[in-house]
Amino acid sequence: MNSSITSAYNVYTVQTKENVESESLKAVSVSFTKAANVNYTLEIYTDLYAKYNPSYGNKKPVLTQSGTTTYAGVYTIPLDREVELKPGTKYCVVVKTDKGAIDYEQAKATETNPGAADSKPVWDQTVSIADYLSYYKTEGSTAYSASWNNFRIKAFTTNNYKEKKDISNAVITKNDDFSPDNLSVNVTYDNVSLKQDVDYTLTSTKDENGITVTINGQGDYTGTSSKTFIPISSLNIKCKSVAYTGSEVKPAVTVKSDVGTLIENVDYYLSYSNNKNAGEDAVVTIKGLNDYYGTKELKFQIYNDIGFELNGTSLSLDGLINYNFYYTLSDEMLKDKNAYVLFTLPEGRTEKMYVKDAIVKNDGSRVFYCGVYAMEMTKKIKVQSFNGNGVGGRIYYRSITDYVSKIDQMSEFASVMPLLNSMLNYGGYSQDLFNYNLENKAYKNVKDSYLTQMESLKYEDFEKYKSVKINSNDNVSTNGISLELKNGITFRVYFKINDVSKVDASSVTINGKVTDLKKNSKGYYLDVENIKSNRLNEFYTFSLGGTTVKACALSYIYSSIKYNIADGATKALYLYYNESKKYFG
Repeated sequence: MNSSITSAYNVYTVQTKENVESESLKAVSVSFTKAANVNYTLEIYTDLYAKYNPSYGNKKPVLTQSGTTTYAGVYTIPLDREVELKPGTKYCVVVKTDKGAIDYEQAKATETNPGAADSKPVWDQTVSIADYLSYYKTEGSTAYSASWNNFRIKAFTTNNYKEKKDISNAVITKNDDFSPDNLSVNVTYDNVSLKQDVDYTLTSTKDENGITVTINGQGDYTGTSSKTFIPISSLNIKCKSVAYTGSEVKPAVTVKSDVGTLIENVDYYLSYSNNKNAGEDAVVTIKGLNDYYGTKELKFQIYNDIGFELNGTSLSLDGLINYNFYYTLSDEMLKDKNAYVLFTLPEGRTEKMYVKDAIVKNDGSRVFYCGVYAMEMTKKIKVQSFNGNGVGGRIYYRSITDYVSKIDQMSEFASVMPLLNSMLNYGGYSQDLFNYNLENKAYKNVKDSYLTQMESLKYEDFEKYKSVKINSNDNVSTNGISLELKNGITFRVYFKINDVSKVDASSVTINGKVTDLKKNSKGYYLDVENIKSNRLNEFYTFSLGGTTVKACALSYIYSSIKYNIADGATKALYLYYNESKKYFG
């Protein structure tokens, strides 16, 4: 103790420790072992500018606290409040007394023979000599001096460990360059951007719902959070066709997900190109925003408004499959004798119907129609109106399955649905038979409901439909029957002729009417074409050179089942016939 020292302090450095956010100074220990009844004042300075002067830069103590000792001794003084200390900073504890009372440890070394080569240390207590961490001021002094000794002033602190933040509260957003191959995301917590592989690790999974990004907290963060980003291309996107105006057009776009309709400029952004001239090549590009990523280009039609307005469609199923299109025509088009609707069917065949040949409805609308083969039910038909000058109007693409899907859940069509479903079943088996458009079969949603019926068919059920030979001769004999189903329903009877020169053309008849005798690689034959599905049970009388046979389309079904050559299309046709018979009679 130096009786003249009335103010002293030690300088401390706050350690930097892993996961420690700060330290709290809670108490100070001062040694007054040589004096009693000491009036003291403690001053705590933090974030020192200069360790040789705590108040340098006009710093003020963050805490001042006074007290009085009773007896001589070492006092641990709890502070009135905790003082937070930041890692890596310096602070000091200043002790001021009303008399010389603060103990110190003397920095001293004693040797046996100082300065000699054989000198040996006797006492070595250098403590903090020359480290400039202890300072003092004597009574009447205005400045502090560095001490070679160590004042016995201690600071007691506790660690304030960092509380890990729950990353489940973080916000995950995608960047513009986000893709399945580039999981570029931004993660923020309390508006602070976090760093991948520092604050979190990132993993991802991909399924039919999109890409799910999962972050796992590390370092100062804990917990997990996930966010699913959905490809905009997977959604239901529709863009309406618009009439030609001579200027750029930007038709409305509807984007729907499983949970609702998306909002433009929130969930997606639109841009248009090639959107001025009439045609089918105008493009709208939909770019995903926020929870949606990627882009999708969708073509839309800019059409010439020539005076044809499509109001609806229907099917005629009185045997043949006709697709009907109902148009309202302008007065100009009603007067145009050369105006027409052109149907472009699968495989490029076309059918043209002029306005003058269309069916006129009570409301003045016109019905234009085309025939569709059973195997073509899932294929799109291109439908376009033209005026007499050859200017094309709006183009539509429709399929039989489109129409059935549209009315399937409408109560007013409940009575016809058994017929339509049996038709789709037959259509799917026709696709199988002719190996046609197999990736999109018409029966995909109804096939299972007909399997039992098809498997239970027995030839005995068709006995009354088997063919009957009425008469024959040595020159001409029957040689089999078949159903040709590729281009409608055609019933065919084959004949074997020994000498065709003996066959008079007038003897070639069906139901008494002279008809053409045809020939292919299998032989001579007579055809009944385009039989309606509800009339497969009607018999026809085929006569050729004195040989006569009576048969119907169901005669072939009888034979094919009996001799185990029936295919799925044949059996499905019979079920379609049954439903047609019920509906049309």
